[in-house]
Amino acid sequence: MKKFCVSVLVLLMVLMMCGCTKKVKDLEITLHLPYGDRTGTYTGEMNHDLPNGEGVFKTENEYGEKWQHEGHFVDGLFEGYGKETWEAGGKIQEGTYAGGVLNGQGTWTDEQGRIIYKGEYKDNHFDGEGAFYCNGEISYQGPFVNDIPDREEYIKAAGDLAYADAVGDPDRYYNSAVRIQGEILEVFEYDDGYVDYRIDVNPDDDSESVFYAISYTDDYKDQTYTEGDMITVYGQYYGLDTYQEANGTTMAEPAVVFYYVE
Repeated sequence: MKKFCVSVLVLLMVLMMCGCTKKVKDLEITLHLPYGDRTGTYTGEMNHDLPNGEGVFKTENEYGEKWQHEGHFVDGLFEGYGKETWEAGGKIQEGTYAGGVLNGQGTWTDEQGRIIYKGEYKDNHFDGEGAFYCNGEISYQGPFVNDIPDREEYIKAAGDLAYADAVGDPDRYYNSAVRIQGEILEVFEYDDGYVDYRIDVNPDDDSESVFYAISYTDDYKDQTYTEGDMITVYGQYYGLDTYQEANGTTMAEPAVVFYYVE
């Protein structure tokens, strides 16, 4: 009898230590992630009332954009290999997670299955050695810090992109590292410190050849560039940006998200 009681006690201790693993489907749950709480549904393995093991968490960000994370969970956080897919646009980020965010090697793929970035991440940001890709070929390779490529290396990698090529075959040059030089036609300054420019790359021509340059950071909030100045920006080409003029006409201009300006 004594031997039996000891065996039962040991078994209970093991069960308490291991917890009770169960599988759930579409369980409404709030995860406390490093960048904020996210409420959604979870399907997969649970332990101690938290996602533990393999599973899928579906939720949305503060802008209402839906996304899901599929992979391994530890105490309600993403841990180990994981894959995040965004419903709108189909963007995919996958790689090694630690503490709920990408930390280690990872890949960002767009809605067409094109690799945009591949390399090291730190706390969900490009950080360390990595590369931008344009249609399967490297357009920039080198160091990143908090999503920003190294200035010296990036400027060396950026190439000229002719307006005719940018407009005529935007997919071919999508996500290429480019250098755009021309005359500022308009400056757009925003309350959050970001500054955008419309740049005419052929100012001596009667017809405008305009790139829309979008600042990636707020580093240029104290900029002194004005209309009529010559400027050079270095950034990633992101295809045609469409907008409607006051008269209802739809316009399209090649867009560059720039990191550096001079």
